[in-house]
Amino acid sequence: MDKAETLNYHYDREEDILYVTLGDSDSALCIEQGDGCLVRIDPESGEVVGFTVIDFSQRAAERVAIPVYAQFPLPQEETL
Repeated sequence: MDKAETLNYHYDREEDILYVTLGDSDSALCIEQGDGCLVRIDPESGEVVGFTVIDFSQRAAERVAIPVYAQFPLPQEETL
């Protein structure tokens, strides 16, 4: 099954956080976008495999844009 065919989401009403997962990636990197948005990236393919939106209901009520960008700089491994 193609990753794009699977979309899972969970809304934590108590914390007001929306979690969205695209496909199945256990080793995703989490990159903070600012403004309460986090994006999860597959480190091998560089594809977006999920995102998290903090204060989701407030954003939805105010129709605040959620900044999910097309390309993300992946963190570089530190060399010793």
